Amino acid sequence: MAIEMPVRASEEESTELEVLAEHLLRDAGQGAVRLTDALGHELAVPESVMKVLPELVRQLALGSAVVVVPLHAELTTQQAADFLNVSRPFVVKLVDSKELPATKVGTHRRIKFSDLLAYKTRHQMSRLDALRRMTAESESRGLGY
Repeated sequence: MAIEMPVRASEEESTELEVLAEHLLRDAGQGAVRLTDALGHELAVPESVMKVLPELVRQLALGSAVVVVPLHAELTTQQAADFLNVSRPFVVKLVDSKELPATKVGTHRRIKFSDLLAYKTRHQMSRLDALRRMTAESESRGLGY
């Protein structure tokens, strides 16, 4: 599956999105949500969709660009770099050092989105742990506020 281009709401949609986001967040978990199309057909919104829809609408209302990526999607090294906000050569080094699993399709590396999320989580936890240790060390030396 190809990763689609990010979607950003137009300025004209911002007010509608804010109202919809407020409604979805306020009423989340309050029962079934139904959609009515232009022909008057009503459709129930499945619970799985309702778990992601409020945040999706909220992000669009805030002006953020969004993209939906399934966990099994395979990303290019450039897409992975964009997600991690690092350079493509850095991602290639992570793959070559086996820190980030990848497969090869011909000469191109592909990284599962689920593996990318796992790497990001590990990296964030490592950074938090380092910060906690630095804080504890500073406090033990009386360097705190």
